[in-house]
Amino acid sequence: MIGATNNHTAAPQVVHPSIGDRLLNLMPQPDWSMPRDSEHIVQFYETDRFLLQTLSEYVGTGLAAGAACLVVATTAHRLELDERLQAAGIDVSIARADGLYVALDAAETLTTFMVAGVPDSSRFATVVGGIIAQLAQGSRGVRIFGEMVGLLWMEGQYDAAIRLEALWNELQTTHAFGLFCAYPIHSFGGDAFPHYLDDVCAAHARVIPAESYAALTDADERLRVIIQLQQKARSLEAEIAERQAAEASLRTTKDTLEVQVADLRRLH
Repeated sequence: MIGATNNHTAAPQVVHPSIGDRLLNLMPQPDWSMPRDSEHIVQFYETDRFLLQTLSEYVGTGLAAGAACLVVATTAHRLELDERLQAAGIDVSIARADGLYVALDAAETLTTFMVAGVPDSSRFATVVGGIIAQLAQGSRGVRIFGEMVGLLWMEGQYDAAIRLEALWNELQTTHAFGLFCAYPIHSFGGDAFPHYLDDVCAAHARVIPAESYAALTDADERLRVIIQLQQKARSLEAEIAERQAAEASLRTTKDTLEVQVADLRRLH
């Protein structure tokens, strides 16, 4: 029998997946004790501690309810998760022996379906779909945590990560499972921030903001933070446009100088 203590704290608020003005559509965080089939959630995080706290609640309540859990994560995160689950009263070894808990290495799992740097849909469906089908037998639902998209993102393989998110969504049309993804928020800096962040949010049904926002409980304080984020987003967009204009001007100047130098060489 797998058991767990029920003393976890209230979960943070959730924002509807979007950026800009749509951040005002605040929603309550999913109740981890009430899993939904084919729900796809993304967690943004600033520290591993916050990620592991949320992840241990997600996996722990699933195991306690008789659901099967698949964790595809880094070695450090898998070890820390095991410790947290044990501390919560869940016997991880029994869960593994009963086929209810499977933990895989994220980097190694990626190699089983990546082809020329792109996730292959057929291989992904065979490898991951096969594991899900096996876990679904005799369990009360399936919960998955996938850190593979986070690894691709950290390596700068943004398009591959978005493609993998799409493959997860396609797999949910043939298999019933809840999916929990995670991205370090600091990896969304630079020019890629506005476009790719929106793509990531659009691929998920629910979005959990990073802890600096999720920890806020006062509604007015949340709105002030949203305004600040909107201002920063607008400033970033203006800076990017200004830099792109400057780069275009430099290219034009360079091309003009090259033409002038070529003309002078012909005269001499």
